[in-house]
Amino acid sequence: MGESRRQYPEAGMRERDIESDSTLDRDVLLEDLARSCRDLEVAWNGLNDELWDFRAFVGVGERPMADILFRRLREVEVHHVDLNAYYDASDWPEAYVEEELQRTLHKLPKRVNHAALVEWLIGRRDAPALEPW
Repeated sequence: MGESRRQYPEAGMRERDIESDSTLDRDVLLEDLARSCRDLEVAWNGLNDELWDFRAFVGVGERPMADILFRRLREVEVHHVDLNAYYDASDWPEAYVEEELQRTLHKLPKRVNHAALVEWLIGRRDAPALEPW
């Protein structure tokens, strides 16, 4: 505990893992998923309160453990929809949707002309074109 590690310590590791696992049998994937979820829960349950502020390297940068918890929820919810497994965005828990809105909407003004955004928000024009995330 308290040791910072990178999620993918080598360049291209994530892509290689995805590619190699893409050929696995569905039941093998589901077993691996269940095991990894249990392992993650055990690890998180073992964290002392002060370690939730500890910073770890995930994805593109360093994040506190508390943020990694939310990112895990995002991954589960979004990819559940991506898998087209009789689950769509309308099934997302309200707590996830509200937290995602708070985390994401503040980035919106960086992607669009502010006046056009306000015009749209007050119902005076169609939604403006957005720059990529």
